[in-house]
Amino acid sequence: KGIVIIHQELALSPNLSVAENVFLGNEQTSAKGIIDWTKTRKKAQEMLEKVGLEHEDVNVQVSTLGVGKQQLIEIVEKLRREIPDICLRTTLITGFPGETQKEHEEVVEFVDQMEFDRLGVFTYSPEEDTPAAEMPDQIEEEVKQERQAEIMELQQEIAFENAEAMVGREVLVLIEGRVADENAYVGRTYRDAPGVDGMIFVETGELLLSGDFAKVRVTGALEYDLIGGLVE
Repeated sequence: KGIVIIHQELALSPNLSVAENVFLGNEQTSAKGIIDWTKTRKKAQEMLEKVGLEHEDVNVQVSTLGVGKQQLIEIVEKLRREIPDICLRTTLITGFPGETQKEHEEVVEFVDQMEFDRLGVFTYSPEEDTPAAEMPDQIEEEVKQERQAEIMELQQEIAFENAEAMVGREVLVLIEGRVADENAYVGRTYRDAPGVDGMIFVETGELLLSGDFAKVRVTGALEYDLIGGLVE
C-alpha cells in the first residue's frame, strides 16, 4: 500500500491535488505533464465522486488501487543506472484496514525486488477522527506485528548484503567522535542519517576532530556498520 504514495512523491502533477493524481494513474501523472488540464481535472473529479471522495480528500484508501507500481520500478531502475552511488530509502506501513495476505505478499515481493538501501516499516495505528479508523476489516495487532517482522527480516538481509558490497569502496566520512581508548573514530557517510542508520568506524592513529571530513576506504562490514581506514 506504500507503493502508490512513493509514486506520487516522484511523479506528482503540480496542477492537481494528491487525490486527483492518484485516481488518474500513470498515463495522466507522468513527469511529462498533462496538456488539457480542464479535461484531465474533470476526469479525476468524476472518478473521485464515484467512490464518494471530495476533491480535497487525500484519504489513504485510494492507495488500494495499486496505481504506479511499474512506473515506480522503472524510475528506481533508471535512477540506479544514472546515479550508481545513489542511496534510496523509504518507509512503509503494514496492516492498513482491509490489507489482505495477498497484498502483503506483494509488498514483500516488491521490497525484495527493489532492495532499498534503507527501509523502515511501521504498523498501522488508528487515529481518532480519521476515516481509516472507521473503516471495516481492521487488522488484528498480532497480524500487523507478524507482517512488520517479515518485511524487516527481509530488509535486514538486504542491508547486510549492501554493507558487504561497500567493502573496497572509498567514501567521504563526516567524523563525529572518537572511540574511547581506541585508535578509531566514528563517523557517517552520505548514506547514513544521524541517530537512525549505522556508522562507520575509522581506524587510524592520526588526530581527527569532530566535524572533519576524511576519505576512507571501507575494509569490513558489521551488520549495519562499516569499518575502514584513512586513504593515504
